[in-house]
Amino acid sequence: MTMDPTHDPAGPSPSDHPSPSDERIDALARAAGAELRRPAPADGVARVRRQQRRRQAVIAGAAGTGVLAVVIGALVFTGGDDRSTVVPATEPTTGVSVPATTTPDETTPDETTPGETTPDETTPDESPNTTPVATDTPDTSATDTPPTDVPPNAAGDPDVVYVSDTFASFGSEVSTVDLRTGAVTSTSVIDEAAGEASRDAQDALMGRAVLPPTREVGHSSGLNAAGQDDVGYTTIEYDVGGITYSLDRLPPEVTSIDLFSAETLGRFDRCGQSELRVAGAPSALPERATALSISVDGRWMVVVGTDCPQPGTLADGRQLASDRSATLFDATQPDLPGRVLVDLALDGAGTTTFSADGRFVAVEAGDGLRFFATASAGELELVPDGCVASGTKWSRFIGPWIGESSVALQLRCGDVGHVLVADLDSGDSIDVEVGTVSDFGFVADVDFAHYDRPGNVWYTTCLLTPDTDRGTTGSCSVAQGNGEPVELPGALEASFLPLGFTYGG
Repeated sequence: MTMDPTHDPAGPSPSDHPSPSDERIDALARAAGAELRRPAPADGVARVRRQQRRRQAVIAGAAGTGVLAVVIGALVFTGGDDRSTVVPATEPTTGVSVPATTTPDETTPDETTPGETTPDETTPDESPNTTPVATDTPDTSATDTPPTDVPPNAAGDPDVVYVSDTFASFGSEVSTVDLRTGAVTSTSVIDEAAGEASRDAQDALMGRAVLPPTREVGHSSGLNAAGQDDVGYTTIEYDVGGITYSLDRLPPEVTSIDLFSAETLGRFDRCGQSELRVAGAPSALPERATALSISVDGRWMVVVGTDCPQPGTLADGRQLASDRSATLFDATQPDLPGRVLVDLALDGAGTTTFSADGRFVAVEAGDGLRFFATASAGELELVPDGCVASGTKWSRFIGPWIGESSVALQLRCGDVGHVLVADLDSGDSIDVEVGTVSDFGFVADVDFAHYDRPGNVWYTTCLLTPDTDRGTTGSCSVAQGNGEPVELPGALEASFLPLGFTYGG
């Protein structure tokens, strides 16, 4: 059966206007310039590393583990190559529809059968044509000169862009640049305060992708096999409308079970799952899971887990590789059966994030990110055939989302890079070609704090090139919508968020 994947009985979603969290991001960016000028304390490196380890465990517990991977699919376009529009899903004949094979039946989690997925070719030989096939010879004169008009931005504009001639970290130099001229306005060294400002700006984004845990409690018991203190585990709890969900998690940055005590390992089965506890309501959720993500509005929940093929716990042996399923549940009624979104192959990390309005969910599978409407569990097709897509610079832990219901993606179509920003609710989108990319690829960033709509989004791109002497060189620029890009000479990294801290880096 074909259905409208964006239909939501609760009514239309809010528009992508600035929210209080957007204003917080903007304020953090404004404050970062002053923080960058403070001298670095002698013990700053050690303190930052300790704080990184502490915060990594906290954020990973809320967002799930792994790195957001590539996206493979198809997006319905109309118009020219330079300015594309997603056909709104409300149009019955040309909208984004869900094939019958992608609409899951309602099942209980125990009935899911994990299946392996095969990633598509990651380097297509030819760049695809993203425009509809015309029956008559099209007039190509209009595409010779791409449009440069940019709609007014109701959310305002960023003040500066942050750039570095290396991958910014503690002790490296960062400059602020006028985004309309490319002129350097200040240069300073990243110290502990600047690293904190960078981390805080990323944390502000995190709260828009998943519901943060209500409580996180660390546990450590006994000694590991080497006689050292147990690394321990964290219990995360979510309170949603009188219902409490809790799950134990091992720190994702620790990859060896030899660092844990037998008591800690005994809480996890051979597939790395712990007991999924539900209090305050009857539950149809699986008894054990590896990850749990809840939408910011508390309405929807995705549980990632598997039917572990071997009994016992991690204390009996190393973690077994196994296929997993991502299943969507109503977080307000956990006794209702779930709907399987995708079976995750062995290499699928299973990271799940939601749009800010809760109407859409992105699941990382073995073949890349896949998108679904939460009301119907129907899958959306978002990326042109023949292209490989990934999230932008800060998507590793916050997902590909921007605004209330939009996604920002990097596309690689053959050896050509694109930036795609699409509003899944209205159907509006922009697809900008950014140039030829090497095997190192490219990195794009979007301005979250001043996002209004795809047509006037601010973004940076850095094309990365291997260099035998310097390791990696870059060619960065900043642009708005279809406007002409402004070059950022000498930059290897560019962002609208203050640079200096990277989770997992």
